[in-house]
Amino acid sequence: MRRLTILASVMVGLLIVPTLAFADSISPTTFSASIAVGGTATVDKTVSLSAGATSGGRGDVFFLADSTGSMGSAIASVKTNAASIMATTSAYGDMAFGVGDYKDFGDSWVYRLGQAITTNTSAAQTAINAWSASGGGDGPEAQLYALYHVATDAGTGWRVGSEKIVLWFGDYEGHDPSGTITEAMATTALVNKGIMVEAISVGYDRLNATGQALRIANATSGDFYSGINQSALAAAIARANPRARFVA
Repeated sequence: MRRLTILASVMVGLLIVPTLAFADSISPTTFSASIAVGGTATVDKTVSLSAGATSGGRGDVFFLADSTGSMGSAIASVKTNAASIMATTSAYGDMAFGVGDYKDFGDSWVYRLGQAITTNTSAAQTAINAWSASGGGDGPEAQLYALYHVATDAGTGWRVGSEKIVLWFGDYEGHDPSGTITEAMATTALVNKGIMVEAISVGYDRLNATGQALRIANATSGDFYSGINQSALAAAIARANPRARFVA
């Protein structure tokens, strides 16, 4: 009987996990057997991941907050939740974080980059702690201007090859246009950069009063939330990276 010799790396399937990770080890890495024509062979493989540890996968998360006066009753909660989300997701692999906030035209500044994307969580935390509610003038704010610049400014520091996520916290809809930036322009900039937006309405809960926040979230494959849901946001960050799987 004619016999065939094969050398194969047998795929054991894709296991989706809530981390930005590849397996730490796969054993055996190869398999060799002689199989009669019409016969079969079976191999068991072991995929290992150290508890709480990850390897591979690169994720950049940018915290963007409305810091106008209407956020006075909400900004402390936003700061606390942002810090907690960062602490949770920093264990997801090669993670980095950026921070910025926005106000409106007529204030001392419109959009401010507090911290460029960095793996230094202490630096990101310092920038989050610096958020303070003031200004604004009217209800609608300058988030379109801010989102556009988060996407396009080189100073943001998005890393090459990273999965890019903006967690956007606000309590009011945005002016359209915001300065010279329209919703369409901001959305296009985010999509072109490959940024997923998670829009979170807080405080007065008017972030999606005109449907703007939901449209931007949908266009970027993100989500809209009425209120802060830490576990859902952490899970969204985990899902963002298509390499979050084990492959033998």
